Amino acid sequence: MDVRSIAIVQLDGSAELIASAPAVLAIRDRHPKSRIHLVTSRRLLEVADLISGIDHVAASGAAAPEKIDLLVNLGFTGESLLAAQRLASPECIGPRLNQDSAIILDDGWSRYHEAVVPAGHVNPFHRAEILASVAGLQWRDPDFALSCRAEEALGAASRFFSNEPHIKVAVTPGALRYDECRELVTLLRNSGFRLRFYFLGILKDRQKISSLIRELGPDGDCCANLAGELGLRDTALLSQGCDVMIAPPGTEALLSSGFGTLTICPMERDERSLLDLPFGQGHLCVQAEAEGQSRGGVIAEAVAHAITANGGNPPTFSQWRNFFDTRIDEHIGKTRVFLTARSVVEDVGSGAKSELRLFPLVFSGANLEDSSLLFSRIQWESVLNEIHVSERSLEHPQESTLTALQALAKPLGHLSELAIYGQRSASLVANHIQNNRPEEANKEANKLQEIDELIRSISRSAPILAPISSYFFINQSQIHDVEPMGVAEKMRLCYVLLQHQAMLMIDLIAKSADPAETGDRRVGERIAGEVTDGQS
Repeated sequence: MDVRSIAIVQLDGSAELIASAPAVLAIRDRHPKSRIHLVTSRRLLEVADLISGIDHVAASGAAAPEKIDLLVNLGFTGESLLAAQRLASPECIGPRLNQDSAIILDDGWSRYHEAVVPAGHVNPFHRAEILASVAGLQWRDPDFALSCRAEEALGAASRFFSNEPHIKVAVTPGALRYDECRELVTLLRNSGFRLRFYFLGILKDRQKISSLIRELGPDGDCCANLAGELGLRDTALLSQGCDVMIAPPGTEALLSSGFGTLTICPMERDERSLLDLPFGQGHLCVQAEAEGQSRGGVIAEAVAHAITANGGNPPTFSQWRNFFDTRIDEHIGKTRVFLTARSVVEDVGSGAKSELRLFPLVFSGANLEDSSLLFSRIQWESVLNEIHVSERSLEHPQESTLTALQALAKPLGHLSELAIYGQRSASLVANHIQNNRPEEANKEANKLQEIDELIRSISRSAPILAPISSYFFINQSQIHDVEPMGVAEKMRLCYVLLQHQAMLMIDLIAKSADPAETGDRRVGERIAGEVTDGQS
């Protein structure tokens, strides 16, 4: 088929649109001579224009740019589905509506959608990667890089930045409180570095920022008040030219990290969506341990370290870890600091999935929220690096946290037992197929479905275990073998990994009850007994 014109639809949101950048590059690689149109909402036009490989950006509802030979829908919302429906094309990839307004999913999307939607884990980076698999595209590095035209970058530099050499730090509205901004500027101003702060925001922020600059006195000379002056595109151009961007979770943090600018993201304690955090390697996320605790001091220290640690480049993982290891006593119990890390997770089936992980640098390790973050991190590390983690333990949890962790012993034991049953049934399916016993193979396959439903019910009853079951079902959904024997073997491997992860968590919980691994073993023995009871 001669593909002259391609339309890509994505109206879900700014995070989803930015996450589509690698998919656009993959499509451009596959169809270098085609004209590519990106259809999005009017509010996202400025963001869309920063994605490389696009010839034309159009708002949804506008007239179709030209005859479309190939339609690619990367969205799942009603807006995206309706926009895709309006664009007639002989070939379509991705979710779409039929004449009865029912959703049609390609095979790869269908399996993924069924696996992750019940667990509430729909990841736009995964959608773009599934596109590559379904469409047979050569995948691009998911560390997406946004771009702007060279003349725009030069124009932005002449408008925003002086010719004098200094470290440029942008601060977006909502990132820090008034007192935190004052502490940040004062500490960095007194550190001996030549810095320039650019305070962004909307018009109503302008008076507040002006008051802050006046209160800073001579220290305020290094501050520029740009509130109300810049649109989203100018904000993106400014972030590209800055050395550090301090931005809350959302579009600005994603744009900044998309340009490769070191992004420090102050987070609230109830922040749950990783998709709004800076995506990629080596960005920082900072939380206050207690309400009202200032994050200005630790962010000032992080900026100063970033300036000096790596010869002008962002610090490496080990440099960040070593730096904060020396400051744990100062910040523990006051602030939490996490480092973003992109994991490319190889599936038991085929293909890979990108995940953003938060690596704890400074954290108490005491409450259940910290423990759940650590659970996820250790799971992915063990899968990616085949790390033997049985000797590792959670950091001395509080009694209430330990009680909550102990309550997970039975559901983890059930997961482990179900994984064993799944391995056995998958092996029997393969054996029956090999010996031409289709009825027996179907019976065992039905047992596998029952086992999977029980795994889902455990995930719903113990949400902290959702990352384990979610990863299990994603692996299952990406089994593409056409040979039944191959499918049965890869299903068995999925259950093997599920058992490994469940036992890993059981081991960590037991060791968290006795971090010294000596002396009183009664709590660990009690947990082991609960697991045994759960498996019987």
